[in-house]
Amino acid sequence: MLFDQIVELMNKGAHLTINGLQQVINIRAPMNTGLSEIIKSEFSNNIHPVKRGIIQSNIIPDPHWISGFVSGEGNLDVGIKKSKNIIGYQVYLRFRISPFAFAK
Repeated sequence: MLFDQIVELMNKGAHLTINGLQQVINIRAPMNTGLSEIIKSEFSNNIHPVKRGIIQSNIIPDPHWISGFVSGEGNLDVGIKKSKNIIGYQVYLRFRISPFAFAK
């Protein structure tokens, strides 16, 4: 929802003004990774993060919904790491979907 707000502002050209850019920064602030250190230092006195909404639904509206995230932002890792067991190593599998996929 926050990402949609930023896209709407940019489509209107609001990001080209200092006030519009400030709006974009305020909307971006509560998103997953927050603001970079550079942005924080440049806009430190004027950052007022908007409230991040909570999505109450746990219903997947379309069965292809999750496959879209997996194909666009998913990956499977297979790795070996040191372990305290007898062999000394452990094989692990990890399935991940990028947190940026859920920023919308």
